[in-house]
Amino acid sequence: MRVTRRGFLGEALAAFGFAAAGGRTLFAAPKGWKPPKGAKLVFGALSDTHLRTDYTGLKAARTFPHKYLISALEYFRSQNVDAVVHCGDAAHRGQIRELEFHAEAWNKVFPKGLAPDGHRIEKLFVTGNHEIDGWQYGNDVGFKVERVFTDPEERARRILATDIASSWERVWGETYEPVWHKEVKGYHFFGRHYGAEERKIARLVKAVEKKQGFRDGRKPFFVLSHIRPHAALNKAMAKFPEAISLFGHWHHSASNWNVIFDWGGAVAIQVPACLPKGWLPFAHDAYITKAKLEGGEREKIGVARQGYVFRLYDDMMAIERREFGEGGSLGTDWIMPLDAEEGDRRAAVSGRRKARRRGRQGQDTPCRRKPEVSGLCVRGGGRRRAAQGGLRGWRQHGHRARDERRGDGGRDSESGSAGGHRRDAAFIPRHARPADNH
Repeated sequence: MRVTRRGFLGEALAAFGFAAAGGRTLFAAPKGWKPPKGAKLVFGALSDTHLRTDYTGLKAARTFPHKYLISALEYFRSQNVDAVVHCGDAAHRGQIRELEFHAEAWNKVFPKGLAPDGHRIEKLFVTGNHEIDGWQYGNDVGFKVERVFTDPEERARRILATDIASSWERVWGETYEPVWHKEVKGYHFFGRHYGAEERKIARLVKAVEKKQGFRDGRKPFFVLSHIRPHAALNKAMAKFPEAISLFGHWHHSASNWNVIFDWGGAVAIQVPACLPKGWLPFAHDAYITKAKLEGGEREKIGVARQGYVFRLYDDMMAIERREFGEGGSLGTDWIMPLDAEEGDRRAAVSGRRKARRRGRQGQDTPCRRKPEVSGLCVRGGGRRRAAQGGLRGWRQHGHRARDERRGDGGRDSESGSAGGHRRDAAFIPRHARPADNH
């Protein structure tokens, strides 16, 4: 099926599933649609790769191979990406050696940080809780580093938490800043390492905007973190309709729409894990598997090493969902049109906020109605999103998050949702609920 970008945006979108978020709208592309050439920016996105050492603390664990990370990077290279995002939890036990595993894979695929045609691949990496605290974790992590390296001085030399700034600079060849800003081909990225306060990155965005005036009301910019954004960042980003937050931590599969969130007008997209062992849960709001969406066998869907490829054009952003184990697509691309004027998006955000207030007063709102198109409408902590086309629409209500007011960089204490959702036992197994120590 051949669909032009103009025709796709102008006519085809209404026929497919959608997710409204922050005044923007995302659609599932028609089956067979392929992104056109000429993207202004292409970047890959990974999270939660969790490479680890064996019980000596020195060699790579045999049961956690690096081949899937390498496979992901090789696919990004084949797509001629300009940058790669990693949303944290690279070093499973918080050891320097585990971060070095990633650098070795990176240098194998992108020698000297360059693509085959010689252009530089920008590293857009942030740390997660495992880089900072993983050396103390036991249980599912397998062992505590302090039990392997009993000498405090030797242990201090091997863990990132001792001096992550110098270790990061040595491994990646760039300065470690708790919050940072990079520009890639005219698109702006802001990163927040684990532990940095959200207020700091919000201030950084405002400072860069004041100095450079990079906003044009249409072109998106990206805010990266490991833990999902909380109230302080969401409140700040709601004033920037172009902002899109990318985060990891939850390990939810990208096989359905339940990784797209709208918290108070701020758009956030969860980046799925690319785990060596490869099992990913599905968002507990709707346990919709790729098997149900595309007719595959459910048993094969649990083995997944996933990521995204983002392609940005003047008038839209396309998100390709990819599996790097067996290889292949996780479904049709997600499309975000970028043609709407800033004022229209602000009005959409304001209108939804008013609708939510009316809803709390007992009035009916669009989010409480069954959507006319095939899709899923979820209201929880101020978010709405839709399941991919092809499933009957249904709804589920939630509540405001317990920790929505949190603005620090601490560990996310939620169960993985923006609210305490009523859970349907037919769709939500207990193991689908993410724990803190992912």
